[in-house]
Amino acid sequence: MHIEENRMFTLEEYEKLQHKYKYNIEFINGDVVLHSKTSVKHNEIVNNIQFKLMSYLTNSKCKVYTEQIEIKFHNDKDIINIFPDVFVMCEDGKKVGESFVSPPKIIFEVVSPNYSGHDYITKLQIEQVSHKFLTSTSEVQNFTEIRIALS
Repeated sequence: MHIEENRMFTLEEYEKLQHKYKYNIEFINGDVVLHSKTSVKHNEIVNNIQFKLMSYLTNSKCKVYTEQIEIKFHNDKDIINIFPDVFVMCEDGKKVGESFVSPPKIIFEVVSPNYSGHDYITKLQIEQVSHKFLTSTSEVQNFTEIRIALS
């Protein structure tokens, strides 16, 4: 899939790309990142995180969402549209259509080799999300002790 590199996109151009391609496309202040299909390992890690979080958050006012749900941060400083691998949104989460427009309590990103720069650098700099957890598909994962303060 070819998308022009080394140029900034407008929000309108980004929205046209979203309709044209069947992949998740993220928009961070003019930079566009097209995400292709994930690996089996990536999917296993996402499912593991999701399962542990859902077990931990039983009977809470928070829910776990995965990579097909968009979060939009639009303010005077930033225009950001992302699809985190896993995130937690509580009852104060605001939606417009099928996208959230308020910050989640935490995001989890499973870093794949093709997108490591985007995930480690760009997503870590998103100020609206106060808690971020990045892990890699090349590391051994043990999420039996996931604990999150969701106050």
